[in-house]
Amino acid sequence: MRRQGKKKRARSTFEEAKLNEFMENIAPRLPTLKIYRLEPDGKQKLLTTTFLEFFSYEELREQFGGGRFLVRSVRSNGTYGPSRVVDVEPPRSGYKR
Repeated sequence: MRRQGKKKRARSTFEEAKLNEFMENIAPRLPTLKIYRLEPDGKQKLLTTTFLEFFSYEELREQFGGGRFLVRSVRSNGTYGPSRVVDVEPPRSGYKR
């Protein structure tokens, strides 16, 4: 049985370091938000993941209508930050006289 040489282990470690560097460069550095719909039975349904700068109450209402939502912040290292439950009124449908 042949022993694995130092050169092969060094190359493996080098490739792993290159891959890790690549992954760090493409990963978002800014915190993101995960938006969940809270169902009446208590379940959470993931609707979208977005950046903080693209999120607003109005966008939430336009995209997903009314309901109860959980907005979770996700830090750049993947851990969860502060969360908030938001009750959104459904958008008004059309103009009525």
